[in-house]
Amino acid sequence: MITLDEFLACYRHRPGNPVLDRNAALIAVRHQGRDGHAIAAGDEATVHATGEQVTVTAVNHDTGVVAVRHGDEWKANFDGHHLLVTRPARHDPVPDNFLEGMTLAQARTAMTPNASDYGRYPKYDGTYFDGWVFGRARRAVRHRGELILVGGQRALVRVDDPDSPFYMVWITRNPGGQMRTGRAIAVDVRHVRIQPHEQS
Repeated sequence: MITLDEFLACYRHRPGNPVLDRNAALIAVRHQGRDGHAIAAGDEATVHATGEQVTVTAVNHDTGVVAVRHGDEWKANFDGHHLLVTRPARHDPVPDNFLEGMTLAQARTAMTPNASDYGRYPKYDGTYFDGWVFGRARRAVRHRGELILVGGQRALVRVDDPDSPFYMVWITRNPGGQMRTGRAIAVDVRHVRIQPHEQS
């Protein structure tokens, strides 16, 4: 019978992808197992080999190597799949009025950390919001019964098809209590007004 460690020996980090902890890497190679995590700075984790609790200080998405510290005692580097995230980093919620007063360029830059879940998902980089524009909610918008935009809220919007009945809107509320700090949701075009006069 193949052990978990033998399964894990088959795992290879792909440069530029999220760095996976032990459980997530096992799911990647076994297609089953306990929920795992992509790793980000600020996460609390356990070193699988020793059981020591550490704090993640940096993540290299090209190599898959994670820098950690153990209190003030020592620092080290590990491949991500040698760690087990025990408490993902927490971040303050983004206020509903966060984008007010910003230019479009400022808004795209300011929202990028939220989109990447503060470094957890590197594909959401400084170019992710290229082509997104400002929109404003005409009224309160709900998704599966949960509030995702307050009436009048300014948001970043992507118009994929002018004839589509939906816009993609980046929301920072957390419907369903998901781990992500923000995400794109399709919103009925009748609920969001594009603001061409505010695209500077």
